[in-house]
Amino acid sequence: MILHENMVLQYIEDDLKIRVICIDDSKEFCYIVKLTGDTAIPKYMSMNEMKYLRDNNYLIRVTDPFAKSIIEEDISDEQKLIRDEYWEVVENIWYENKKEFLDKRSRNKIITNTSIKFDKNEKQVRRIITRFFQRGMTKNSLLFDYENSGARGKVRRAGGKKRGRKRACEKDGQIIEGINIDEVALNIIKTSIRLFYSKKEKKSLSDAHKYMLVKFYSDKLIFNNQKRNFVWDKSRIPTYREFVYWYHKFEDKKEDMLNRESKRYYELHKRELLANSTMDTFGPGSRYEIDATVADVYLVSRIDHKKIIGRPVVYVVIDVFSRLVCGIYIGLEGPSWLGAMMALDNVVEDKVEFCSRYGIEITSEKWPNSFLSEKILADRGEFEGYNVENLINNLNVKIENTAPYRGDLKGIVERNFRTINERIKHMTPGAIAKEYRERGDRDYRLDAVLDINEFTSIIIHEVIHHNNSIISNYPMDVELIKAEIAPVPCLIWNWGIANRRCAFKYVEKDIVRLNLMYRKKISITRKGIQFNSKMFYSCELAIQEGWFLKRVNEKINIVYDPREMNFIYIPINNGREFIKCNLLDKCSRYRDLSIEEITFLQELEKESINDYQDKQNQVHVDNIESAEKIIGKAKERAKFISSHSDAKRIKGIRENRMQEKEEIRSNEGFELERLSNKIKKPKDYVDVDNSEQLSKIDILKKVRGEKVGR
Repeated sequence: MILHENMVLQYIEDDLKIRVICIDDSKEFCYIVKLTGDTAIPKYMSMNEMKYLRDNNYLIRVTDPFAKSIIEEDISDEQKLIRDEYWEVVENIWYENKKEFLDKRSRNKIITNTSIKFDKNEKQVRRIITRFFQRGMTKNSLLFDYENSGARGKVRRAGGKKRGRKRACEKDGQIIEGINIDEVALNIIKTSIRLFYSKKEKKSLSDAHKYMLVKFYSDKLIFNNQKRNFVWDKSRIPTYREFVYWYHKFEDKKEDMLNRESKRYYELHKRELLANSTMDTFGPGSRYEIDATVADVYLVSRIDHKKIIGRPVVYVVIDVFSRLVCGIYIGLEGPSWLGAMMALDNVVEDKVEFCSRYGIEITSEKWPNSFLSEKILADRGEFEGYNVENLINNLNVKIENTAPYRGDLKGIVERNFRTINERIKHMTPGAIAKEYRERGDRDYRLDAVLDINEFTSIIIHEVIHHNNSIISNYPMDVELIKAEIAPVPCLIWNWGIANRRCAFKYVEKDIVRLNLMYRKKISITRKGIQFNSKMFYSCELAIQEGWFLKRVNEKINIVYDPREMNFIYIPINNGREFIKCNLLDKCSRYRDLSIEEITFLQELEKESINDYQDKQNQVHVDNIESAEKIIGKAKERAKFISSHSDAKRIKGIRENRMQEKEEIRSNEGFELERLSNKIKKPKDYVDVDNSEQLSKIDILKKVRGEKVGR
């Protein structure tokens, strides 16, 4: 078992859990903290001791008890404010002064300086860094446990009693309570912030409050022949403290910055993730590059090989230090979070198992497994338009976006794309031979024969070829040359793991997927958990608790993998666990299909129905005409029937029905002629007259007191 930062271990004897918070660059010792206690003091421990405890089963790896998936939208603004404030303390101690903090001789000095810098007492600083270590070393580990608090994030209704702290001012011997901030007052505060604060003039909150009083809480009166504004008394206006409170309650720092400064200023100085073109990587996992490109090959559908589905999108995740391709994804999604999610999931996936799904047998040496990196450098397309805070705050992965039109900042993955594209272009049917076809040239799209699975297999072979081949223009380190390591990604990767500091983020695979998978809110119906109009799911818990009777039309949050739609997952227990739901048998035609293929199949169904619609309309018309002809003949026949009174026509319906039934029976009764002719009748055989037999039955019915015909 290889140790990684943030890994949780447990002693067998006393059940004490510890977390590895740092591994020295020499890999000779590490630092650990206890997951229990008021203060988490880093403890020095040699790697030999750790190895002895693990080899003799005194210490085993366990699941992180604090690992969970927190949706950023569910965190209140107040909690975010406190979290970000605490995060500044953590950054100052852990990311800027780590070595001094780990040294027990200078640790108190760092804590004292931090408390002075951020105007906090030392005890509070110790609690903050303790929470960071014990709860998972992520930004969201600094959040308090508000799961059991009531009315979380909800604004209290304004009633008759004054909310908040009581005022200490009096008037005529009575305490002035002031006003409750109801919907009207709150709307005025929001409007005032928009009108007076979020503007290029950059007024302060104090000035914005004063302008609000002038605009909404004053009367215009004539005094000494001049119009003047007279502000209302204290009991009728919001105080400055209330104004600031509600501003922070609904504060949008990004929006305020864009309105008060400019978009350019925000992008250059204040945005969360700044582009970084320097490749300051020391070992595997320091930084990954991720990018997507449209392959120059046309594919056909897996469902119907006659259908051409266009060109696939290829995602590649590559390690900057070793140039090892750590993850890929081939699909039909354009540059978006969905495609990037698939590629990042493949990063933590077992590569031997992944290749076997496509019929490719490899060993782990051919394509080593990897974990999440410390940093990910991405193009703006992959991580714009989707909320990536879950990846940043829950998994502590830093996202760096390149500037617009700066593909050169991701030169490593861009070069890899060009190499792969050129190799497969010359041997794959349906490839784009040249950008513009001349008149009379054959349409290369008609040569498409590969489906998406077959094309994925080709890309996998190309990746294995790249990972085990010499790469040109690699800046060989002196240590690599001394170790006689050839510039081959797999060799550099393995050497870096053994000799350099690895910046991998060890996180449980299920937790990674919960933070990466696509989220959607769907409904519970009587037919099942409805994903779209034709796909329904269920689980044992839903059947046991009667969801499809008690919770009909209720909305629930689910996560799913678009590549594997046989299952969807319902996160529970704040993202620590999930409920697995299976696709129902009535939707079996969608089994083992991806979301793209399901959409394509549904479109085919819709097209087939539309194509038959004209014939269907004609069938309806012919059916109506046939029925009308029969009804018309019956009406004509009725005109020649002798007239009877209504009472006479209604009388005797039951007897008429029995007579009609006997007539139908006599006409419908089976008589097997050919078989009966071959059978010889006995000499003493006598045919019985049916009419005589029926009359005997009628006599028996009369004897039993039954009315004939009933």
